[in-house]
Amino acid sequence: MTITMKTMPTNMTSIRKKRSAVDTLVGIGASTLGSPFRTKGTRNLKKRLRALPTMARSATTAAVAMLPTVSSKTMMVLHKGQEVTPREDDDDNSSAELVSPPREPSKLELLISTSVGKFRQQQDKHEDDSSSGVVIGELFSETMEDLGKHFRLQFNELLIDQCESQQQNASTSSHLDCVLSCSASLVKELVEGTKFLVEEAAETEEMDVLRSILRVAQRQLENWLEHFLFFHIDATTTPSDAAKVASWIGCYLAMIDCQTNGMLLKSRPWEHHLGNLVTIYLEKGVSTTMRENLQSSLKLQPHDDDVFVSQQGDLRTAYNVDIEFMYNMQIDTGSCLPPQFLGDVVAACNQELQTSIGERMMYVGTNWKDMSVELLCAIINDVSSVCDACEERNSTYLVNPDQIQGGEDLCRELTELALFVAKQLCERIMLDVNDTLATIGDEELWINEGSISAVQRTNATLGDYCEDLVQWIPRYFFTKVLRHCFDLSLERYVEAFFCNSLAGKLESAEYSALTLRRDHADFVIFWNDEISTKYPRILDGSSAQNAINQRLHLLQSISIVLTPSLEPEDVLEEMERVVVELESNGAPALLHLLGLRKRHSGSDALRWHQALSKVTDAVSKEGTQRKASHNYNLPDIRNSKFLRNVQPPRRLGVKRLLMNRDNDNQVDISTSVQLVKRRNLQRVVRHGKERIQGVRKYLRSDEL
Repeated sequence: MTITMKTMPTNMTSIRKKRSAVDTLVGIGASTLGSPFRTKGTRNLKKRLRALPTMARSATTAAVAMLPTVSSKTMMVLHKGQEVTPREDDDDNSSAELVSPPREPSKLELLISTSVGKFRQQQDKHEDDSSSGVVIGELFSETMEDLGKHFRLQFNELLIDQCESQQQNASTSSHLDCVLSCSASLVKELVEGTKFLVEEAAETEEMDVLRSILRVAQRQLENWLEHFLFFHIDATTTPSDAAKVASWIGCYLAMIDCQTNGMLLKSRPWEHHLGNLVTIYLEKGVSTTMRENLQSSLKLQPHDDDVFVSQQGDLRTAYNVDIEFMYNMQIDTGSCLPPQFLGDVVAACNQELQTSIGERMMYVGTNWKDMSVELLCAIINDVSSVCDACEERNSTYLVNPDQIQGGEDLCRELTELALFVAKQLCERIMLDVNDTLATIGDEELWINEGSISAVQRTNATLGDYCEDLVQWIPRYFFTKVLRHCFDLSLERYVEAFFCNSLAGKLESAEYSALTLRRDHADFVIFWNDEISTKYPRILDGSSAQNAINQRLHLLQSISIVLTPSLEPEDVLEEMERVVVELESNGAPALLHLLGLRKRHSGSDALRWHQALSKVTDAVSKEGTQRKASHNYNLPDIRNSKFLRNVQPPRRLGVKRLLMNRDNDNQVDISTSVQLVKRRNLQRVVRHGKERIQGVRKYLRSDEL
């Protein structure tokens, strides 16, 4: 919406009505010259015409040729207060002398000029008098009163004319529109009067006095207009009215800054009012509308039927188009405000969009199982496009550091939303292979499953999806999806192995170790060879390959620990890897794997416990130097029944332990002695508690 500054009626109205078609044609030439026609001395019009372009020259020549037909002796062509009279010494009347008549000042200009003259007289009269200050002060107060009275009368007259004009034309303009139109006329009168008086006093000593009186007039005008412009500005103000007044104030401040040459000053209270009006417009208009549109868009969640293939070949929905339309609508509507506030409009839209990200993330996290792979890919592309558009828009409109930071936060959260949807896409893909990986660790289905293993079927399914995903989503997100699918497939494999083995579905540790080695080889071939060959730029680089191989090495470590023929000294490195990767479940998992091998008793069990203690101590000493590459959601392995197969001897004396030791496996005597003493002490305490309870029962029976 744009507030038009209407022209104030002046005493030149009767002269303007006398303009004819000749005046219009001469106006073309005048506008082409870039300055009004003024004649000081004698200037020939033909010399001026030579400097004009061809079209302007022909138009001005035609206007001069028409002059005799309009008036026989004296031709008056009024254009911006200029008078044209034919020269008596020019027979063909082809040239004319331009004479500029004196401009008739307005009432405001006369009032200000009179006041300036009075001030000058009083200054000259009381130059050396001590009472000059009192006289000038009284004159200053009188000038303020006269200026205020003038603006009040002029405003009332203009407002009455506006009301009568509306009644005659049956106009539906609001009262605020009439007030803004009348205010614009008064402001224009003040600005034009300022420019006229400055030109007249440019070469005199009256400039300081004139500047003071002009600023007094400005303050009187602002005081009068504040009553009409800000009287209805409160909590009930509509965004439309707030935008109208804010636009008017912006135009007024810009006019004061650009067209008065510093004679008038910007009003700080009005700048404060402008900020309040913009805040009302942003809160009630921009934020509310943007919030309602986003909520409507959230209710109309996309479905599989909304997915289409774009010209770039990727999948899309209408989400990014809707967001772009919302922003453009608010920017176009907010263009009525001063240009410096467009950044506030964009920042308000960013804040509402940032608020809606959490709701959209919650929706995807709740309903991803019911969504197709194509729809999830389209959502990733839409959010990525919205993020790119926001970055470009922020760089164009945002200037305030806080707004820039808010825009960066919005883009970061949009990227996080796209990555979250990418993770849900991986989960959706894994739904097709979870049943296959669930057979890992079930000896009946895992070891004797035939020529095609579960890992091979999983790799084939993931390979088919990769051929489509590489075309549907950008490379950045395809890389994330590919890596996350690898993590999930290995995670499902390890979880299924421990779940089934805890359930007692695994009987042969030797065959299980062989199957683990085979599955490890299948994973390595698929991820290091096939994926790297088909998509060389996705998992290229030694760092990506090393990360995959390090993760897969866990399967090889588990298979080595499961091998029955190996001793503790042979598998210390593999045991350490299992403890590091499985973190808190590492030690119970090792005992569980050892229990799957066979039943360890006596000194054999003690040796395995000593090896486990040595490994855990080494891992704890390294601290943060070695971290797990992934968090596995394993069941509670401490409830495994196979842990009993690796129980150390409870009543094995120190002498017997020393007799069974050999040169390679020595027992720490002090540790064993402390263990025996602790157990004996616990036995004594337990026996004492039982005796005390017995005595208490006996005493109670005697009392009864």
